[in-house]
Amino acid sequence: MRYAVCAVSQSKRRVRFVLALFLLAGVGLVACAAPSSQPSAAPSTTIAPDTAATLCGFATPAPAAPGLLPAPVYFLGSDSQIWRLDTDGSTLSQITHETAPVRYFDVSPANGALAYIVSNMLVCADSLGGSRTLLVQGPTLANIPDDLRLPVEMNRLRWSPDGGRIAYGLNGVNVYDLASGASSILLQNDAIPANLATPTTTGQLRLYSPAEWSPDGSRLLVNVSYYPEGGGLAIFTPGDKSFVPLASPDGLVCCFAAWSSDSSAIYFANDSIGMVASGLWRADAATGNGVTLIPGEASGLISLVAHPYALPDGQLAYFLATTAEFPQTFVPLTMTRSDADGVSNRTALRADSSLPYEALWASDGSGAVIVDRVGQIVTEQDPYLVYGPFVWLKADGSAPVLLPAQGFAIRWGK
Repeated sequence: MRYAVCAVSQSKRRVRFVLALFLLAGVGLVACAAPSSQPSAAPSTTIAPDTAATLCGFATPAPAAPGLLPAPVYFLGSDSQIWRLDTDGSTLSQITHETAPVRYFDVSPANGALAYIVSNMLVCADSLGGSRTLLVQGPTLANIPDDLRLPVEMNRLRWSPDGGRIAYGLNGVNVYDLASGASSILLQNDAIPANLATPTTTGQLRLYSPAEWSPDGSRLLVNVSYYPEGGGLAIFTPGDKSFVPLASPDGLVCCFAAWSSDSSAIYFANDSIGMVASGLWRADAATGNGVTLIPGEASGLISLVAHPYALPDGQLAYFLATTAEFPQTFVPLTMTRSDADGVSNRTALRADSSLPYEALWASDGSGAVIVDRVGQIVTEQDPYLVYGPFVWLKADGSAPVLLPAQGFAIRWGK
């Protein structure tokens, strides 16, 4: 997951730019917020709970050849539809055929079912796109200008590990429960000023969207966007309603985040230098307090870290580069593994390096599918939509495999 932090300008052109980024169906939600005077509307469910629980299930695909990949990869193609790359690493299938772009999607870890947002609706389908079912109808967006849509437009969603709940953004963080068929709001956005020039009297206003459930499903990592500027991450616990912002000893909390395998901590990393320091950190899930594992600058060297992943055995996998030169652009990173402290027993898993915009780690750390920055494409119809080629990198150092797919927002399927 990638998160970025930026300021909200008072120009309408900048607001439209920020809003377009906010609504991107990419790997991470940009932590920026555009203000709006448009009132929010409560979501409404549209299907009986027993039907929803039955239909949002698994459809058995045709048998695939012996697998190159540990699981099929689902992604958004350049056409903004959901696609599936099978485990053989060559069979491509278009899964959704919506008349409008699919903005966000996720795959149920429990049974491979799909949930996605299209035309401001939360929809579920089986793993092959069948049994399409409308779960939540958001407000109608017709005739609402782009810079007034933030409180009424759905954004981002994540399926709980047990497959029973879907967290989604709509004027805050909402959860749809498949067993009951009910949708409820966990965190509601603060009210936004009526226009860009209106000063606030309460300091920074907070706007929320779901980022990632903890592996045990008890907590939810939340993206927090601040008005008028900035952002960060926090942990919300539905059980006791606790809200814990994450803190870093090096400033802003950004940009790639991942839960520890035991749900007790969050790792976060950054591979570029700017508003946010580079390096690797770990924050305690109960207190939010962060510690530096790999400092961005030490002993005359600059460390750049991306895509941390906590392995089941307690070790940590990530992509790392160390350089004595101040980077003017993105630096190629090497697939690396270490103990949980990020330092002990650090080992480069490959002799080559790459520029991973996204990285989807195998659950056992045996490799990762990356969306390569090399060859990225910006579509003419949408300058904020960026996608790239997929590469399978094994942790045994064997030759990289260029996969016959290009897209973004990669997720493992069943």
